[in-house]
Amino acid sequence: LGIIFVLLGLFSTVVFAVSAGGLGAFLRRNPAVLKWQG
Repeated sequence: LGIIFVLLGLFSTVVFAVSAGGLGAFLRRNPAVLKWQG
């Protein structure tokens, strides 16, 4: 049972890192966001 929690934690961490990285890259490429940031 413990290994399942370990795998779930690792999986959610990887998914969160990938989604956050992808979102950050998308926002940096978006010219509207660049204008909004000044």
